[in-house]
Amino acid sequence: MDSIPHAQSDELMTKHRLRNVALVVLPLGLFPSWLGIILGVTIWLTLHKVVPHLQELEHRKHTAVSAADLVSVVECLCLCLSAGLTIPESFAYTGKSQSSRAHQQLLQVVTLHELGQDLPTALAELERLDSKWLTASRILSASIYSGAPALEALDALLNYLREEAHSEVTTRIRAVAVKCVLPLGLCFLPAFILLTVVPLIAQYISQLHW
Repeated sequence: MDSIPHAQSDELMTKHRLRNVALVVLPLGLFPSWLGIILGVTIWLTLHKVVPHLQELEHRKHTAVSAADLVSVVECLCLCLSAGLTIPESFAYTGKSQSSRAHQQLLQVVTLHELGQDLPTALAELERLDSKWLTASRILSASIYSGAPALEALDALLNYLREEAHSEVTTRIRAVAVKCVLPLGLCFLPAFILLTVVPLIAQYISQLHW
């Protein structure tokens, strides 16, 4: 049963590689000169360097923890700790309170701890999953090692995360405005070139004395 998806994956990978080779070789066939070599190298660099990098950035964008979700997590942790719960109990309650990516990642820490891993090591996994966990993870790990209360530091972190969440929302709003204007510009630009630039060029050419 598992060999069928594996075979299909190998087939798709082979087709993908053959397509890339064809795209690289095609310019050499169309332009059998230095131009074809330059175009082939450019396409190869784009397919093997630029495209994977853009795909990785897009993957990180979709799997990253949002600032708003992190605010919700830290708020719940602060409430739990102020109510007298221990850090593991606060993790368990907070992780089950919502179903966002940040809460699910916190539940992974709870699972690792229940399997016998110490909390600081489990928290280090959060840092590996997303760098936005770095400060909260360091605060909680320091509290576990030293026994000092983490509530005050988490409260200060919460204020910072709220500002970051507000900035994130503002950035998204500005991005939407730019994306809305772009199609409008693409519609008007060809008309502007045809009605303004082309007549000026035609008039200039007609005044030239051949």
